[in-house]
Amino acid sequence: MALPAAVSARTGLSLVDAVNAAFLGILVILAACVFASTPKKLELAGFYAGAALLLLVAVRVRKASPPAPGWRRPFAFLYPIALLFILFESVFIIIPALRTVRYDDLLVEIDRKFLGTDATVWMDGWMRPWLTDLMHLFYFAYFPMPLVTLGLLFARGRTRELERAIFALLLCYYPSYLLYMVVPAAGPNLHLAASHVHPMEGPLFTAPIRAIIDTLEPVKIDAFPSVHACILLTTMIVTWRAYRGLFWAFVPLAAGIAVSLVYTRNHYVIDVVAGVEVSVLGVWAADRLYPRLSPRFAPHFPGDAP
Repeated sequence: MALPAAVSARTGLSLVDAVNAAFLGILVILAACVFASTPKKLELAGFYAGAALLLLVAVRVRKASPPAPGWRRPFAFLYPIALLFILFESVFIIIPALRTVRYDDLLVEIDRKFLGTDATVWMDGWMRPWLTDLMHLFYFAYFPMPLVTLGLLFARGRTRELERAIFALLLCYYPSYLLYMVVPAAGPNLHLAASHVHPMEGPLFTAPIRAIIDTLEPVKIDAFPSVHACILLTTMIVTWRAYRGLFWAFVPLAAGIAVSLVYTRNHYVIDVVAGVEVSVLGVWAADRLYPRLSPRFAPHFPGDAP
């Protein structure tokens, strides 16, 4: 049964806030388990202090009167993105201290069982410098792609649909981050390096894009599942529901991104399959949970009716 609107208004907590807070709590518990052994104590403490501060500000902004002037609605749109980035980076501090085992051999075995070969080694014969540049552009295009759909929903004032879309995306991102900890793996670029004949070189974009990715992912343990595949599919589902024309415009881009996951040697095929499965389950859960849970919380965007 939904909580009274007065309770929702008084707490100022949205469903998106609740999901963020729940995942932050899980990470804080895991961080506490490894805090004594990690050399990055200050970074970890700083990440979680910043995340908690963002959540507190979001609630205060939502409770403040008047309900929706100026910068408050943009803040409600942008803060989950910033929080997602903070929590993502913190995961790379926790995992090396939490898990020393790597599951690349198992993932390679699964690929070989179903494909009869290593997909990245087979694609090694495709290597051309111009194609390598193109594949890295596709791989990088994944990052702004969800923001296009979310940004359109925000710009056109469809904030209830936007809140539901953010909720679905979080139910895909956060389980994927937890799976990094359950099945840490470096990926074929490192694990199968001796089997790759041709260097991963492109004339323009490959080196800078790989440098950016290396900065964002300082510890290579995020192969399984492929969050690229997971969020790509979720974005396509959200876009299909919101903007059919944009969906069809995204189709060639999505196809290129899907191929780039293996071509760039960042993922095994089983990583991509797992990412698709997480997406399907996350969207399925969001479709069922959002209508039931959202009335119990304040609207995520200040000024929206309860």
